[in-house]
Amino acid sequence: MVEPAGDAHQPRRHRRRPPGSSVSGDERLQDVAAQLQHASQLDARRSARELARLERGSIGLADRFAGNGGTQVRLTLITGGVLRGTVAEVGADWVTISDGDAATLVRMDAVQIATGLSQRSRGADGFDRRSLRSVLSDWEENRRAVVVAAGVQTLRGRIAAVWADHLDLRGDQRGADLLAIPFSAIATVTSVSR
Repeated sequence: MVEPAGDAHQPRRHRRRPPGSSVSGDERLQDVAAQLQHASQLDARRSARELARLERGSIGLADRFAGNGGTQVRLTLITGGVLRGTVAEVGADWVTISDGDAATLVRMDAVQIATGLSQRSRGADGFDRRSLRSVLSDWEENRRAVVVAAGVQTLRGRIAAVWADHLDLRGDQRGADLLAIPFSAIATVTSVSR
C-alpha cells in the first residue's frame, strides 16, 4: 500500500509542507544563525574598510613618494610647469625626480598633482633624513649649476650660500647680482650639467 505524501509515517526529509504551513523551530534557528553569520561577515568587512580608511588618513604625500621609489611619475607644479621622471630620493618635505643626468629637487608643497603613484606607501623610515636646507647645502658644496623655479621666474646660476630659510643664487652672467630666494618661494631646483 502506498501512503499519501503528507502521511506522518514518511521520513521528515521527504515530507512536503502544505502551503500556508509554518516553519519548524529548527529551521528558524538555522535561519537566524545564518543571518547572524552573514551580519558578522558584513561587520568584519566594514571594520576592515574602516581600519583601511583610518590608516589612509595618516599617510601623507611624502609617504606615497617614499613607497614609490624608482617609479615614473608626472608632476604638475604650482608654477604651472610639468615635471616627468623617476622618484629618486624622498625627504619629509621634498622629493628628487631624476630624468637622465638631471635631478630636480621639488618642494613637496609645490606639487599640485602627482600622476603615476601606486597606493604603496612607506612611513618616515623610508625618508632621507636630510632637510631641504641640507640637500641644498650639499648642492652648494658641489658647486652645481642649477635652475631655480620661483613663482613665475626661472633663474639660472650657482648656489652661493644656503641660509636658515633662503638661499643666495649667483647668476650666470659676470657681475650678476646675488639673489636671495626664500625657500617658500622655490618650487623646484634642478641640477644641470654645463
